[in-house]
Amino acid sequence: MVNRHRKKGSVLLIATLFSAFVAALVAIFLKLALGELKLADSSYMHNALLNLCEGGAEQAAWCLNADDWSGWTKSGEYTVRRETEIGLGNGKQGQVTMIVFLPDTFPIIFAEARVNLPNGRTLQKQVRMELLFRSPFANGMTAKDGIRFVGGNAYVDSFHSALGPYYSATRRDNGSVGSVSVGTDSVDIGNAEIFGFAATGGADPAVGSQGRIVGFDTPPGVKIDSNRVSTDFYAEFPNVDAPSTLGATTSLPGTLEIGSPLATSPTVYSLSGMIIKNTKNLVIKGPVVIVVDGDIDVKGQITLEPGATVEMYVSGDLTIGGKGVVNETNVAQNFLIVNTNTTEGATEVKLHGQGALTAAVYAPNSIVDFKGGGGGVGTMYGAVVGQNVFMNGNYNFHYDEALADFLLGKRTFRLADWREIWKAEERIDFDGLYESALAGSEIDMGEWIARVVPIPPSPPAFIPDHEEPPPEPGPPPPPDI
Repeated sequence: MVNRHRKKGSVLLIATLFSAFVAALVAIFLKLALGELKLADSSYMHNALLNLCEGGAEQAAWCLNADDWSGWTKSGEYTVRRETEIGLGNGKQGQVTMIVFLPDTFPIIFAEARVNLPNGRTLQKQVRMELLFRSPFANGMTAKDGIRFVGGNAYVDSFHSALGPYYSATRRDNGSVGSVSVGTDSVDIGNAEIFGFAATGGADPAVGSQGRIVGFDTPPGVKIDSNRVSTDFYAEFPNVDAPSTLGATTSLPGTLEIGSPLATSPTVYSLSGMIIKNTKNLVIKGPVVIVVDGDIDVKGQITLEPGATVEMYVSGDLTIGGKGVVNETNVAQNFLIVNTNTTEGATEVKLHGQGALTAAVYAPNSIVDFKGGGGGVGTMYGAVVGQNVFMNGNYNFHYDEALADFLLGKRTFRLADWREIWKAEERIDFDGLYESALAGSEIDMGEWIARVVPIPPSPPAFIPDHEEPPPEPGPPPPPDI
């Protein structure tokens, strides 16, 4: 009997110890699981706050570009807004506060997202977004639908006119071409060489057997540099109206000499059409604006003398052939061509022949066609925007990077820099600034508005081992009128 009771007691003790061990393991497991749950919830909240913060900054950028400040409070150079009770999931609600600094130069957007937790803790995320003016010519060749190179000997590269005229020995590798279309053939470079970048809205660009997308940093032997191809390209194509022609001159003079080099404001011409015959040369001596409610056909030549500027607005087709445009200023933005037709595909912009064109062409609803002729090489220095862009035959296209800062139409902005403000010493007192703005007090962010605007890089000091483009044709002598 005694031994039997001792055995039962031993079994009970072992069972008790085992149960205690299992209970301890369960407690440890539950504690770990609870800790993991808290970490997961904290990580989720941090990600949700960052998304909310970015969303607030993007909303501010949209209001800035749309110039719609409904629901915002202005305080001097600053505009503020706060959104509350924003669902973040898991039964939690957050708020986002936005502050937009609006100087005469470049805006800066600050945003803070915040959520109060049941345990009394407050989680915050802050971001800073710096903006620059958005130019429709931020890329060399931009299309809504497609870009297609047909034939051989087509070449694209870049230069910066602020550093001087284009020379093959100092060319740059930012000859960018891009289409926002997601179509599989939205960018087809064929056998052309893109000495820069190619971008689409979705699919990879199509490349022929002799085609290349390269730059100075491309490893030897590589024909398609993946670092220079992107498939997430986006751009906007706002329509641009012609300026007022009230009091404008309605015909060109018989001498075909317009503009004065001493004029402080442009001479405005309003024409129903414009034809420059193959024996004629339209000489532009000073600032002019030409508005054509019809077609333009240049069979002869247009010459911009040093100091001249031209803004040419056309609602119909534009054809530049013959000896083309001799832009003696060597600056593309001094010859601006805008097609104002708003119907997609209704108009054509044809840049044909062996003559060179130094210009910025904005024709977002037109078919733009480049074509070399007569066995020679056509050349453009500048940038072009079209619905579809075709480059046929022998043609060299040199993007002028100075156009990346050229404004056209309503002023809009693009992202220049974005970063999260995470250092404690860099944190902004959003509550204090927001309350000051609501009270009508002037707010001062001092050091927060400091910024550094990057300058264009210097031209590379070497040229990679690849085939040189064909030599540039010299400007033809002006014909007798």
